[in-house]
Amino acid sequence: MKHQHSDCIRIPKHITQLGCKDAYDAATMATLLLRPCSPEAYALVEHVLEKTVTYERDMGRRSHKIRATDLLRLKEGIGAVLGDLLRQATNEKSLGFMFRAKNPQKFSGTLCSFRTYQRLEESWIELGLIEVKKGFRYQDDFEGERYDTWGKAGRLRATPKLLSLAQMFGITPETASAHFKMDHGLSFPVEVKTRSVRGTSGKRKSKVMPLRPSPKRDHALGQVRDLNAFYEQHSFNLPEPPRLKRTFHDGDDPGFDYDQGGRLYCVSQGTYQNLHKHERAKITIDGQPVAEVDVSSSFPFILHHQCGVPFPVAEDIYSIPNIERLAVKKIVVARLGSEDWPTRWPRGFKEEYLEATGRRLEKTYRLKEVVKAVKEKISVLEKVDQRWIGWARLQYLESQAMIRAMMTLKDFGVVSLPVHDSLIIPNDKVELAKEAIKEAYTVSFGSSPKVKEVILEKE
Repeated sequence: MKHQHSDCIRIPKHITQLGCKDAYDAATMATLLLRPCSPEAYALVEHVLEKTVTYERDMGRRSHKIRATDLLRLKEGIGAVLGDLLRQATNEKSLGFMFRAKNPQKFSGTLCSFRTYQRLEESWIELGLIEVKKGFRYQDDFEGERYDTWGKAGRLRATPKLLSLAQMFGITPETASAHFKMDHGLSFPVEVKTRSVRGTSGKRKSKVMPLRPSPKRDHALGQVRDLNAFYEQHSFNLPEPPRLKRTFHDGDDPGFDYDQGGRLYCVSQGTYQNLHKHERAKITIDGQPVAEVDVSSSFPFILHHQCGVPFPVAEDIYSIPNIERLAVKKIVVARLGSEDWPTRWPRGFKEEYLEATGRRLEKTYRLKEVVKAVKEKISVLEKVDQRWIGWARLQYLESQAMIRAMMTLKDFGVVSLPVHDSLIIPNDKVELAKEAIKEAYTVSFGSSPKVKEVILEKE
């Protein structure tokens, strides 16, 4: 292995900056599912393994010879942690920090056991390979007992010393994705959350639940794993290849069977789903510019189908005389997410409306009049029932159709990145993507809504 001279080594500037609250919040979770996949990565892992074992022996922590099986597990753990550290080193928003909750159960199904992780953290801090910022947890009293309320896991990142070492083996944070690949067979990119309840702050909250065995769960897992593995075969001008997770809701309902919620969320560094349209326009797939195709009025279309009411495809369902589309759509969304019509404007909409129009919402519309007009125009909304056909069920039905379209495109070798009811694709695949979505909706609902190209204007 030919090492690069240290004079050539470049350390990202943000790696030397001190941590802050924003960096804590921007950190993403270490996957611990990465394996070395290049001669350079194998050599780096072997070098760090020897460095770690020698240090532990010199410090008197390991006096006996390591068994072959234990050595293999240690090597796997080192590869997984190194891969995450190097790939996350490009995350400028988090200053290169990542996290992993120190709960032994959270390490099940990964390439690094909880014990190995603790062992590496201890030795690598002392070796100067990683920097760690302690986590914190707030507690409160309830009926004489202490319990955790909220907190954040500790953060860690590669030090300039570790990055210099990696670059001696020809690996930089920018190229780490080519040297460490995810073992998607071990990944579990599906989560289930409880039905949300309103807390004392007024915000609705839900908790992540254990995954119950189910054929539907296994099918969903297989699809997301296939998509994530497919993404790693292609190149993107993103911090790392996109990685999706499918999140289901209302998992504590008695009849739940992975059929509520189910949208795909990007959980990789620098998620493209959080980008503004003009920023998404700058994405490239295999070096090619992208376009975006969108399903018009997806939720209202699906609701009409489920209620057996014909959908007016030829018109804009949100078009009501003398009421701006922005206001109509906000009332529709509020109704879909509730058991009844809103009696006050949705939280934050007054500020959103002022920013979009320059006018004060309360001076422009009376809520009762807008609600009445929406009731008359989209009468099927009266049938919304969160236990039968509410937002979670609509999300599931929509996600099933969109995933069907994505799998069809994958069969054609076409990458598609989901943004809920739209797909980002290479700009020469617009028509193919439109047809895939129309076919998926037709298979699911018997007909198709309008599917159009979204105008992605660059700044």
